[in-house]
Formats: sequence, C-alpha cells, structure tokens
Amino acid sequence: MKKSKFKKIVILILTLALFILIINTTGPNEVYADAIYADGYSIWDIDTDRKATDKDGETDAAWTLCMNSNAYSPGSSTKGTDNYTKIDYADASVYAANSDSAKSGNFQKIKRILYYKLLHPEIYYGVLQNEFYYQDGNTNYDTVYTDAESNAQKALLRQAASDSSLDEEINEKMIVTIYHHNEGTFSRDYQNTITARLVESPPEEPSEVQVNIKALKTLDGNVPGEGNIFNFVLIDASNNEVIQTKQNDAEGNITFEPLTYTSVGTYTYIVKELAEELSGIIYDDEEYNVTVTVTEEDLEDPDNAKFYGVLDGQNYYISTSGDNEEETPLDDEITFENKTEKFGSFTVTKNVTGNMGEKNRTFEIEVGFNVNGCTSGGEYKEIEYVLNGETKKIKLDDFVDGIAKVAIELSDDESVRFENIKSDTLISVSENDYTYIGYDAPIVEYSCQASDDGVMIKTDTESNYEIYGNISATVTNNKDVVIDTGLDDGINEFAYAAVVIVGSLLACLFIRRKSGDN
Repeated sequence: MKKSKFKKIVILILTLALFILIINTTGPNEVYADAIYADGYSIWDIDTDRKATDKDGETDAAWTLCMNSNAYSPGSSTKGTDNYTKIDYADASVYAANSDSAKSGNFQKIKRILYYKLLHPEIYYGVLQNEFYYQDGNTNYDTVYTDAESNAQKALLRQAASDSSLDEEINEKMIVTIYHHNEGTFSRDYQNTITARLVESPPEEPSEVQVNIKALKTLDGNVPGEGNIFNFVLIDASNNEVIQTKQNDAEGNITFEPLTYTSVGTYTYIVKELAEELSGIIYDDEEYNVTVTVTEEDLEDPDNAKFYGVLDGQNYYISTSGDNEEETPLDDEITFENKTEKFGSFTVTKNVTGNMGEKNRTFEIEVGFNVNGCTSGGEYKEIEYVLNGETKKIKLDDFVDGIAKVAIELSDDESVRFENIKSDTLISVSENDYTYIGYDAPIVEYSCQASDDGVMIKTDTESNYEIYGNISATVTNNKDVVIDTGLDDGINEFAYAAVVIVGSLLACLFIRRKSGDN
C-alpha cells in the first residue's frame, strides 16, 4: 500500500513538472520566425496608460493594453513592473501564445483597432482598453459609458474592427509589439501587454531634374584641334566656390557634369577659363554669369522640363535630355576665344624725288609704337631693327605709358625693318620739317605683304589697317626747282628751249662778226 501511494505521488509530481514545462514553452522562450526579442523592459500602471520603458528608463511605448482581463494591472504610477521581454513584429501565433487562452479573439480585428488608435491619438485609453477586451472575446466589456464622447469613440472603434478595407495597409504599415512578463504566462499576478507603432517609412526619393551647362572653345577663330587643351571652371556664384573643372575636346566642346536640382529656386553660376600662361597663348578673360530657374512643374515632370539660362539678361535654351531645335542653345553663346600671339614686321623706306632732290642727303624720321590700344593681350617682345649695320632694340623699359619712339636717319632708297611688333600695335611715322630748304611736305604711303600667319597692325593714317604678314611705309620727299624767265607761264618748256637756243646762236654770230672786223 505504501509503495502504491508513493508511486502515485511520483507520477503526480512528474505530471505537474511536465505541465509546467509545457506552459513555459508557450512563452517567449518559443522563438517565432519573424519576431524580435529584447529583455529589460518595465510596464507601468493605468495612470500612465501602462507605458513601457527600457532598461535605461526611457519610454519605449507611450501606451500598452493589458491582454488578460483577469490579471492584475502591472506597476504603479511611481514604479514599473520589471522583467518584461519585448517581442516586436508579433503575429497571430505570438499573440495567441501571450493572451488569455480562454478567449477567442480575432487578431486581425485587434490590429484594426490598434491601427485606428495610431491614426486617431485622441481616442481615450480606457475606451480602447475595453474595446480590446471585447474584441478579444470578453463580451462583458461591451461597455455603455455615461458620456457621449466615450460612446462615440466606442462606436468608431467597433466600426474599425469590422472594416477589412484597410487590412493590406495595416499589414504593411503597422508593427505589433507584445511585452511578455517572464514570471508566467496566464497568472493573475503577471500581466502581458500589447501595443503597436507605425513603420517608419523610408524617406521618399525627392523629385529631381538635371541640367547640363555647356560652352565652346575656339583658337584663332577655329576649333582648337588635337593637343590644344584648356581648362574651364563652373563656379557657384552664391559662395564663389568652384564646383567643377572641365577641359575642351578637339572640336572645342566644353561639357560640365549635370547639375542636379531637388527643389525649386534660382541658381546662379559663373563660367570662365583658367589662364595658365602657356607660352604664345592669349587667353579669353571673359566671365559668363548664368542663372538657372527651377520650378515646381520642372520637378513634377522632369522628362519634359525646359530650362533657360539667363545670360546678360537674355534667355537661352539649355539642352537637357533632348534637343530643342527651335531655340538658341546657351552653349552657342558661351564661347571662349583664345588666340596665339602674333608678331609682324614694319619696314620704313626713304624715297627722294625731284630735279633738285638730294640723293645722298640723310633725313631724320621718327617711328612711334603705341600698345595702349591693343586688344589681343598676351606678352610683348623687344622690337629689333638694324641701322647702319648695327642691331638695335626698343626695350620694354623704353615704353612710357605704353608708347615708345625711335629716331632714324635714312637717305634715298635706304630702309629699316622693325621686327617683333605685337598684333594691334598702333604705329606712327613722322619726319622733321625739310620744307625750309625747298622740299615738299613728306608723303607716307603704306602697303602690306600677305602671308598665312597674318597680324593686324594699325597705322596713324588708318585706324583699322589690317595686314596679313608685313607692313611697309615709304616716306617720299620731293624737291623741284623751276627757272624764272619772266615769260608767260603759258609757254611750255620746249618754247623756252627754242628761245634759248636761238639766242645762243645769235650771240655766237655776233661775236664772230666782231672778231672779223678787227
């Protein structure tokens, strides 16, 4: 008898242990595929809407609902009940494992009223808690309230619980969280709670539109060609920072990377060339200010956006993904025109004419070089010339206020050639006054010798005297003497000669006769 009683006691103990083990395995120790577990949470009492806090005391959920209407409410207004595990992304199986097994609540309906609360935070906590119990299967909580507002909120929650039209949205946008107390699942002393939160949607990709700013490069009026590479910068005018640096291609195209805009506004840029002082190159120092305006319509329909760059007050079409053949593109207006440095020569020749012109006489001529009017830029060189077999130079230091003058002496048919004259230099030629000894005022005539590497040099007689190669000036002095016979000026020189000859013959005859008489 004693053995039989002992046996029964052992079986009872084993059965009880097995039961406890089964109960415990239905708690948070059973891991569900999509749920996320974390320990160290506390739940407070109804005075604080049963908020949940983490191990650092920070609020994790502003409100939670008790899941068992027969269990005590956790915590107090001054201290939370500890030892809770947070289960995120709880599904129907997690919900069933942590709720009162005696109830037969519809988890989807529970989710619907939780979602309604998230969208309508003004819903009273007490009304929500009672509706949860009701939807969880406890019809005793079909509460009739003494105030109209609570009854109205109850009706809204009841309607939301039956509305399946938002289920897809709810499943996509809401996360259900259960706080499980680790001491026991279905005990009157320990209460599990439930809450929900909206999924933090990733920020929407802002609408954007892109604009390409382009420009053109020329060298001596033509495409640069292979090897002639120059650098250009795009500057943000708002802070004067360089945002891009690009080079031209052989055809002279300059294409900056697309500028991306995500908000409406007016954006101003500066486009200019970097002068890198390459030998023999004259850089274009023009700076172009380009203003781009982005509208709401552009951002809403970027594929059909049309942009204009304002350049010197004029709108020009900016090419985007497509071309607009009906309008002038901006890149046709932003052109940087570099030049190669060109130098020409200038030759002065002396010419003496007239029956009394003195071929051996030297004449003093002044040649002036004025670089103040030059538009070609670049460096200047020393001007060289040879005079009387000696090479001379007009040095850069010889220029005063951009002007240098040199005096030379030339006789008939003598020349002096000046080399290394900068393009656009203004040249003047003058001569001392020789009219006091019978010479006419000098005549200066210019001519030019064409060549492929032309250079423009201006003269004092023609402000835009274009030459291609070398220019020459001939300074002519004329001196003629006429014998005064006292006769009518209408008689030509042959008549004068005849008179002279006849008179000479008569004189000879007279002298001869006189000699014969003696």
